[in-house]
Amino acid sequence: MQTLFNDSETFQKERPTEPKEEQLEEFYLKMAKEIKKEGFSDSSENAIIKDLQNLYPFNDNGFEMAKELESYSAHAVYEIDTTFCEWLDSLWYEYNSIKTDNVKAWVKAHNPQPKFEKGTKLVINKNLCYKKDVGQTVFVTGINTEQAYYLIDENENRQGGTVLAYERVEDCCSVA
Repeated sequence: MQTLFNDSETFQKERPTEPKEEQLEEFYLKMAKEIKKEGFSDSSENAIIKDLQNLYPFNDNGFEMAKELESYSAHAVYEIDTTFCEWLDSLWYEYNSIKTDNVKAWVKAHNPQPKFEKGTKLVINKNLCYKKDVGQTVFVTGINTEQAYYLIDENENRQGGTVLAYERVEDCCSVA
């Protein structure tokens, strides 16, 4: 059976960095329903959704987010306790899992291949990221093909490092 176009043409050419609008709507509705189900609020889902939208960008500190939900600008009323703060801690993870799934689908559609191998010594030619200076030498300490990113570090023997997209590293670095 012949398809009209291949899968790579149905996905965007650039790496997705943010969830799509429909995904955000589903995410906010799911979280609002969960807040109500867990008994953290009796307010309407719409009021909770407005508050969650005002929390964006999410941080990984549920206590700080709870303080924002206690403010006068909140649309809903919440039962704030340590359990709710812990639940809010996971909000950042839930949001990021949408982005991770999008990247995995993008990788599956485009199958990008790394240009550098693990152990490759690189020199940074352009501004790469925070705390990595132009002219600095780094090593590829790992590769994640599922999400198309490198792990780089100054220490050649490190297990891990700074996580950066293939295209970012390949654009800003060259083999030393």
